[in-house]
Amino acid sequence: MTTGNQLILVRHGASEWSSLGCYQGHLPVPLSPLGLEQVCALTEELHQYNPERIVSSDLQRARQTAEIIARHFMLEVHLDMRLRELDCGNWAGLTEQEIEALEPKAVVELRAGRDLPRGGGETMADVIMRIHAA
Repeated sequence: MTTGNQLILVRHGASEWSSLGCYQGHLPVPLSPLGLEQVCALTEELHQYNPERIVSSDLQRARQTAEIIARHFMLEVHLDMRLRELDCGNWAGLTEQEIEALEPKAVVELRAGRDLPRGGGETMADVIMRIHAA
């Protein structure tokens, strides 16, 4: 969202998988009841900035968040798939413990600071390039 020369970054509210600790990646995971409450509270806080434009990832949880805020300010949501979170490939839907059991070597390398494609998906460098382009 922008207001004048300000850019306000908003993360989506808690999703159905947040409390389970599951990697979400690009899967369509909706906001949880808690996430909906968080977005409503955030919307009240955003009044001080009077947003003029809302741009969102096209992923369900981000889009839901943006649409709630947009309705409140009577704005349109502009979707940009380049703003998606990291594509964690076949790790999507799994917990960290499940990933560690499935690919222990990759987890060790990631913890050591190596930038690997997560679950056959993207590296952090890939995500940074994609988001920078957006």
